[in-house]
Amino acid sequence: MGRGSRIRIDRSWASALASTTVLFLVRVILCKEVGSAGAGYLCVPMELLLVMYVIFFLVHCEITRSVMTPRMRQARTADAMRFFELAIIVSALLGALFTAGAAFGSWLIGNYLAGESDLYLIMLAGAPAILFLSVTGVLRGYLYSLEMEPAAQGICYVFAALCLVLSFALSRSYSRYGDKVSALLRVDHYGAIYGAVGLMLGISIASFVCLILLIVLCLIGRNAMRKKYGKPSFFGYDEERGGARKVFLSYALPMDGSVLLIGTVILLDQRLLQLRGRPEEFALKLGGVYGYAIPMLVLILSLCVLPLSRLGYDAAVQYLKENRSGFRARSTVLMRIGFYILIPAALLPGACARSLCGVMMGYEAEGTVHFLQWGVVIMILTATFLLWLQFCYQCQLLREVLLACLGGALAQALFVFLMCRGEDRTVDVIAAGCVIFLIATHLILSIQMRRTLQIFLRSNDLMRLAVNLICGCLSALVVLLLQGPMLEGISYLPAFVIELVVFWILYLLSTMITRCADYKNLTRIPGGVLVLRLAEVLRL
Repeated sequence: MGRGSRIRIDRSWASALASTTVLFLVRVILCKEVGSAGAGYLCVPMELLLVMYVIFFLVHCEITRSVMTPRMRQARTADAMRFFELAIIVSALLGALFTAGAAFGSWLIGNYLAGESDLYLIMLAGAPAILFLSVTGVLRGYLYSLEMEPAAQGICYVFAALCLVLSFALSRSYSRYGDKVSALLRVDHYGAIYGAVGLMLGISIASFVCLILLIVLCLIGRNAMRKKYGKPSFFGYDEERGGARKVFLSYALPMDGSVLLIGTVILLDQRLLQLRGRPEEFALKLGGVYGYAIPMLVLILSLCVLPLSRLGYDAAVQYLKENRSGFRARSTVLMRIGFYILIPAALLPGACARSLCGVMMGYEAEGTVHFLQWGVVIMILTATFLLWLQFCYQCQLLREVLLACLGGALAQALFVFLMCRGEDRTVDVIAAGCVIFLIATHLILSIQMRRTLQIFLRSNDLMRLAVNLICGCLSALVVLLLQGPMLEGISYLPAFVIELVVFWILYLLSTMITRCADYKNLTRIPGGVLVLRLAEVLRL
């Protein structure tokens, strides 16, 4: 924790966050091409694809990596390969099952879950991606076990780049074709629907290309493995076949179940709210939220969580070693530095919601502005939830996560069901439902792990956190009061730049004056040295 030390970036987390963030950012491309309606029609198909992406591309990769890597290092190649065969067969079968369900049930999903029968075209375009992603996740984990980390991480960046390029090209060409269909049938929405079809088709093609690259890399890595460990023997296993199945299921069932649970509740929430109006109105209302607000919040959240991921991993390692002092030290730094980054990053989009919405969309959409304001709470809770997940995964506390997600999903579903009967506030209900889910999961995890929380929670750290939050809220309040008069005289972009500068100056000065800035660890984050020198100049 020295003055010149830095927080190490976990490269595997960085690559996974990059590809995940891109799947949110491609909606911006669709909004720019066909307007908010395109992103609105993409809501249900994209949410389904994101659930499959998290399960196969991320979760199954981590399962394969965490099980195979220690066995390979112990020269137990036969046991490692037995698990690999099991993992790839199960993942491929599940991928084929979900792909068939998405393809053959596309009309039912579009008509009954999304409220628009023509959405079956989008489902058909994205269905192949599920099958390709189901295999690529296990192959990525296999590359990690072969000590080919750069290749496994590079696939994520290749996937992200291909998604951006192909989604832009195909959504543009398909939306133009959709405009011709709309003119022929005298129906307005086909341009947006076909634009979404092109975007999903681009993701499917990117998934296929990454699968081919992974197969080639795995063949190369297998030859390198033979040179290092020798030809694997498939006789005299240390583990029985039933043991490999038990290990896989012990990881996969709680993690896959948690992701499916969250995705299902989100889709049902959308459907409950959609039943109250026409599909076209619902698509337009949520298009700006899913096309602009959520990608912006995800991008900011990824940049904030990235430098904290390694600290969370180190804290989990110390916890497993039963090193209370080491766990407390790393957890304290994680909490101090984490909230020093997260609080301003979460408050800024909410304080500048009107000008930020104007910069992104060219006008102020009420739903998008409201969701950016809700993002203050959503971002902080989501960031802490991600760190909870990382800690629980490293410590093998997967059942606790599943129970927490189950409780949160039930609370969210009940809230949306009750609220959808009242006044039509679709965006506010969805945002509030997300907050309720996150609060419920935090409470359940805290109850289950109360002994762990008692180790590192200290009164002085909580006081520092409270002062830090007050400084951020006061800075955001000043910006919020300035926003109205500024937008009356200048355009959105200059107003947003001024608000950004004013907010950070006020936040940095207030945290320095109140001494809630952790000078000892400030240099560990990007830009921390500059803040420290500013404090020295001001003698704070």
